[in-house]
Amino acid sequence: MKNTHTKWRIDFAQTVAQQFKERDGIAAIVVAGSTARGWADEYSDLELPVFWDRVPDDQARIEIAQALEGDFLFGFDGPSQEDQLLIGKL
Repeated sequence: MKNTHTKWRIDFAQTVAQQFKERDGIAAIVVAGSTARGWADEYSDLELPVFWDRVPDDQARIEIAQALEGDFLFGFDGPSQEDQLLIGKL
């Protein structure tokens, strides 16, 4: 059963996924971490790995962050080719 912290994160993840719906090259979007396990608490982040058929170029990555009203914390970090975005305010 989902607790309230997990539920709103899942709801938010669905909203974020809708922003990606029309974008070319996405193979899958999943929820990971404590939210996926149903263990999120008030301090949990929301991990949303996006799996691409092909890695987006810098312009597409900037457009994605802007569409989500997010800020890059840092870009590709080594072989995992992982972007970290902050969506919303602390």
